[in-house]
Amino acid sequence: MTSDLRHSRHRWIEACDFHPLDDRDVLQLVHQRVVELGQADRQGVVLLDLDSTLYEVAPRTLRILHEAIEALCDRLPPDLCRRIRALEEGRVGYALHETLRAAGVAAEEALGFSDLLRSFWRERFFSNRYLPYDRPYPGTAQFVRELYDAGACIVYLTGRDEPGMRLGTEANLRRDGFAFDQPRTHLFMKDHPDTDDLTHKVGVARAIQSMGTLVASLENEPRNLAGLFEAFPGALHIFVQTICSEHPAPICRGIYRVRRFSVNA
Repeated sequence: MTSDLRHSRHRWIEACDFHPLDDRDVLQLVHQRVVELGQADRQGVVLLDLDSTLYEVAPRTLRILHEAIEALCDRLPPDLCRRIRALEEGRVGYALHETLRAAGVAAEEALGFSDLLRSFWRERFFSNRYLPYDRPYPGTAQFVRELYDAGACIVYLTGRDEPGMRLGTEANLRRDGFAFDQPRTHLFMKDHPDTDDLTHKVGVARAIQSMGTLVASLENEPRNLAGLFEAFPGALHIFVQTICSEHPAPICRGIYRVRRFSVNA
């Protein structure tokens, strides 16, 4: 059940009534549901987001920022450039101004400089060229392979756009050992970068119902997860708690949460 109340990020996480299962139990529950459907001669479908769900994108952002401070060095203060060079991947946030704040830049300055850096970042972040810098979170590829081996139909459902990012996305899935390029594996991307992510994801999820029974969706973005939960209340909807935007989302009652895919991470 979703509520009419909408909150952003931290308040949304605090307000949601997550099932009290640990990471391992949540992931095993998805696997168990896939197996049970197979035993009933039914096809289970699992929807998987990519950015900040299966893949850590901080290396991509940091690489672009390092290039930005070289290209824009005459318009940026030396101290800011020094701070960005010293920034660790684990401090990279969802938005540029959050990343600059994590680098020690004052709030007002961070907002100002993020405006300058954003166009440079955006042109590169949403492109095939920088996708090789992405890194799968520990355990994600193994988790997906195990679902596939259990009989699941694997659907990578991403807000990345097809024209600018398909080649790099496919290359990464192959490089990193995900179940891909096989029967029962699919990659759905947006036709245009300006298409709304939620509209795209719920639309695809409805369109693929002919593939089987939706077992679970895994997503780091509260607004998208809430939309999928509203459309498919009978499935397991799992919030992957990494980084996410401040877009307000309805409070969800009865969803799940994981922080890691590997107990050794």
